[in-house]
Amino acid sequence: MDHYDQINTYGILNAPTAKTGNKWPVILFLPGYGAARAFYTSFAAGLASHGYVVLCLDHPYESAITQLVNGKLATTIENFQPGAPDRLGFMKNRLDIRVADVQFVLNQLEHRNSSIDSFFASLDLNRIGIAGHSLGGATGAAAMAYDSRIKAAVNIDGTLYGGLPESTIPRPFLLVESNKSDTARFARYEAGNQLLFKTFGGGYRYELSNADHYSFTDVPLLLSPPARLLAAHIFGLGQVSRRTHLSTVSLLDVFFDHSLNGNPLQMDTIVSRYRGIVRKSG
Repeated sequence: MDHYDQINTYGILNAPTAKTGNKWPVILFLPGYGAARAFYTSFAAGLASHGYVVLCLDHPYESAITQLVNGKLATTIENFQPGAPDRLGFMKNRLDIRVADVQFVLNQLEHRNSSIDSFFASLDLNRIGIAGHSLGGATGAAAMAYDSRIKAAVNIDGTLYGGLPESTIPRPFLLVESNKSDTARFARYEAGNQLLFKTFGGGYRYELSNADHYSFTDVPLLLSPPARLLAAHIFGLGQVSRRTHLSTVSLLDVFFDHSLNGNPLQMDTIVSRYRGIVRKSG
């Protein structure tokens, strides 16, 4: 981590918005529980390279560190004590706070969309999608259930906590998951995602059979190959992260290209391009 600031992210501060005469579709990206948005830089850059404006959220006081507008640094405030009985209630409360964060961002986008700021004016707020990893993926799907401004959602390996509205408008939903061969271990995960499929009137589901939960983060990419193998053995960190990222970004791209831009859905093309992607029923 001593050299974290030297990683080339292919990003430029205050980059000008590309002028095309059209407005850009928007994707909100949410990190996993306690994680910072920086751990998903490769996802954000990958999706942006396909023509989306990607807005990555940090959740203040949950994320390890967040810099607020006034310069204040917000660090983690953990209200759940080890051994406390209501872990599920705690996670539901966290998910509810995250949904409120998403709606706050949507409100800010609407407020600034009519401003003279060329960046915000270039966003197409009729084409907003949301994606996230782990709790971020479940939060994004829940946010779409509560807010019709979100047109499509992707849950990457996330477990839903709590319920959803009894009725909602059917909308495109995609579940991308790591290897779930140990079905008994993921009973709560499965129940939550079945509720999401029911809420949105179906959807698409793909398993990356060579991935584990952490393969979808940038963390394995920060390690040298020998350290990555060791971490995979000790901590379960994904050792096939680069291939996982490329295939996941490709799946998200064709899904959002269809859902937000109205182009033909080409999921089968991605499945044939990358080994280890398995289409599953919802």
